[in-house]
Amino acid sequence: MSKTMSKNQKIQVVAIHGGDFRESYTAVRKRLRTEKVTADSFKKPNKKWRDLLQQNLGDSYEVFNPRMPLKDNAAYAEWKIWFEKLIPFLKDNVILIGHSLGGIFLAKYFSENTFPKKALGLLFVAPPFWQSKNRGTRGARNTFGGFVLGKNLSRIEKQVDHIYFYQSINDPLVDMKNLEKYKANLPHATERIFTDRGHFWDSREFPEILKDI
Repeated sequence: MSKTMSKNQKIQVVAIHGGDFRESYTAVRKRLRTEKVTADSFKKPNKKWRDLLQQNLGDSYEVFNPRMPLKDNAAYAEWKIWFEKLIPFLKDNVILIGHSLGGIFLAKYFSENTFPKKALGLLFVAPPFWQSKNRGTRGARNTFGGFVLGKNLSRIEKQVDHIYFYQSINDPLVDMKNLEKYKANLPHATERIFTDRGHFWDSREFPEILKDI
């Protein structure tokens, strides 16, 4: 995806990481007590493709990797507040990437809000597709952490020039049915299907997304 830019203007890229949510704080504490750990659990993790975007894209790009609030007990309302603090630093023709929970966050945000900048691209990496009919509506934190899509996603295509989805057939968390639902709502999006990338957790290399950017 290319766009004519002024000579000194960098292309901005925003990468929103994934996360998890719990239906209650009791569930949070239960997870902490029962989760199995190793010594490596307490060490700094190896850098993944998301962390290496700035290095791999080079000096013509400015990459933002915001750390979203409470990654392991995420709530959409809190992520929205933090994301909107970033927007004043963005310029037109920004490219946004959402991995996993970060993907459905961007889908929900762009389907419900008017983004105040020109978005050149939205790149969704293994995003789940959740709607309120999948569970009860007992409150934001009890319904997929509030990461729930409405019935109409058409506002996304009206605001973004290019939309890409990256999905692996062997993803253990997000199956292909999620992509099919997105495609039914966003028919002009481009698909990149893989067979062996899982949930795109472990890879340091992601040449396809670099090429699309």
